Amino acid sequence: MAAVVFSGSIRDGDGTFLGVTKTGTGTQILSGMNTYSGTIVAQGKLILGSAGALGDSYTEILGGATLDLNGQAVVQSQMRIEGTGVGGVGALVNSAHGALDFRREHCQ
Repeated sequence: MAAVVFSGSIRDGDGTFLGVTKTGTGTQILSGMNTYSGTIVAQGKLILGSAGALGDSYTEILGGATLDLNGQAVVQSQMRIEGTGVGGVGALVNSAHGALDFRREHCQ
């Protein structure tokens, strides 16, 4: 099954906070410049297609799910990781060559 790509912009509304949850066993690519409040990768694989794909705040990767940074710089206030990812290959991976860039020290 091919990955599903979302390249639009996801953002919080006036006075409301929006979160994105990735569910299902497939692969989703977020490539827009997003400003929503939080991401939960609950199942399957979420691939970053841009440095701003995760929004502005919290990211949580649950057991059995994988976040692929795909060479993108990550600017997060908090990141929580549990489990070993899809098929045991890792909950946090970088499929692109090169170093990962974490710009905040609040990773759990």
